[in-house]
Amino acid sequence: MRRSFFPILLSLLIASCASRPKEINSFSDIGNITGKLPSNRATVFVHLPKSVPTLNGKVTVDERFVAELPNGSFARNGSFTKLTLSPGVHVIDMKFPKISGPNCEDLEIKFEKGMVYHLALVEGPSKPNLGNMLAHGLAYSIAHFRFIHPVDGIQLSRYEKYIEASSH
Repeated sequence: MRRSFFPILLSLLIASCASRPKEINSFSDIGNITGKLPSNRATVFVHLPKSVPTLNGKVTVDERFVAELPNGSFARNGSFTKLTLSPGVHVIDMKFPKISGPNCEDLEIKFEKGMVYHLALVEGPSKPNLGNMLAHGLAYSIAHFRFIHPVDGIQLSRYEKYIEASSH
């Protein structure tokens, strides 16, 4: 009985390894999530992860509202949106309700055409020092955008709720 058990166990182990779900790991897979990516504009994915304690955030580009991203109970694993921006310098920000959300630091960046960027909101100041860490802990909450690796952004996109952005 023991001799027949080992080959069966080994074949089950091999079969389980062969049947893994396909991981999303290419730029064409990003396009499958939210449509074709334009080559003459920059594509920016903005993620509001579940780990940022707030209800929702309003994404702005150059002071213009483009999308409202739910978090918490509205989007169990966070949410994200896709922006297509003209090449050049743009300021991306996320606005939150005064009482329940953090104060988000603006991100000013030069975007290049044909490039894909993933930004995730992170709790805390982008350049921690004693003063802003004390303010973050005592007076109000601070958040900032952090660039994340495209593969990490693609994986987040698999679980987060997609929110379509308005034209910009």
